[in-house]
Amino acid sequence: MDWRTYYKEHTMTPEQAVSVIHDGDRVVFGHAVGEPIIFQRTMARMAEQFHNVEVAHMVYLGSGEYLQPGMEGHFRHNALFVGGPARKPIAEHRADYTPVFFSTYRVCSATTPCRWTFSRSPARLRTSAAMFRSACRAITAHRRSNLRKPLSLR
Repeated sequence: MDWRTYYKEHTMTPEQAVSVIHDGDRVVFGHAVGEPIIFQRTMARMAEQFHNVEVAHMVYLGSGEYLQPGMEGHFRHNALFVGGPARKPIAEHRADYTPVFFSTYRVCSATTPCRWTFSRSPARLRTSAAMFRSACRAITAHRRSNLRKPLSLR
């Protein structure tokens, strides 16, 4: 099959991409230049159809639509490194902070699977897969250690 045909068959609108998320899913975003900005904005715009969706993100630098007050029942942000837009929601206990060492960063594992990972480019997604898996392990270890204490950002 020609790559152009394959690409055309697998291309979808942001609304179609967001619709594959289910209640209770963990969604992992690429970070920095890999943030899927249009996807995040579409997800926030369609928030009413989601409940208890965890959004794991390494460093969030976007505009923070899904971090706004009132989104708590729909999305729970889990920051592995605290970026500017995530500081206030974390301080107000509307988002979580899971401290990790970059060298041990994994997002998905057999015990904490991720249904969806989103990045702007497929190449970046493939190269970031190992980092995504390591963040999942860090989140799980942090939760198991019962260290989920309120975070004070000063």
